[in-house]
Amino acid sequence: MFEAGKPYLVYADDRNGQWHSSLCSRTAPLADARADVAYAHAIPERTLATVEGTVSVEGEAGELSNRASVVVRVQGTKLTARTDRTGHYKLQLPAGTYTLAVDDPGTRIRWGEAPTVALPRAAACARRDIIESWTGRIQGKLTEPSGAPVVTRSPRFRRARTSSPSAVPTTAAPTRASRLRRPTTRASRRAPRRA
Repeated sequence: MFEAGKPYLVYADDRNGQWHSSLCSRTAPLADARADVAYAHAIPERTLATVEGTVSVEGEAGELSNRASVVVRVQGTKLTARTDRTGHYKLQLPAGTYTLAVDDPGTRIRWGEAPTVALPRAAACARRDIIESWTGRIQGKLTEPSGAPVVTRSPRFRRARTSSPSAVPTTAAPTRASRLRRPTTRASRRAPRRA
């Protein structure tokens, strides 16, 4: 609780043009905040704002998995950041309004809505978590059973049979090796029994 006429060091943040403080912050009477005041005087003036967050992809059941080693780009600039193993990224930018994009093959930003961030001044900080969804595209290298790359063929896909009308799994067409006939055994060459 504040006392009238007593000086305070107040920790507050700007929320839509209004300053907000919390009882859980380090707000204290100025006489009790000497260490904080000394620290504040030692901080160099910032010239860049910060935006950070986590990139994750939404699975079929709605669960989120963090994406490591994907690139977050600031559209219209050459500024990028690569996510760490926990999916966290951090960008330092001049004040302004920016649109973010993610370079992550096989995914797109959920709902197709690229996140924007407004950094009104150099000391501003913002958090933008980015959620992606799978595009359904398959990527990789097609190889022969021997491990050699397939050069002259395009993969073909067919729908798998399923008991659920809502399920639409897809399986690859049989490879050349799986279409080879197996040698017949003596038992399979016998004529069928007559009843």
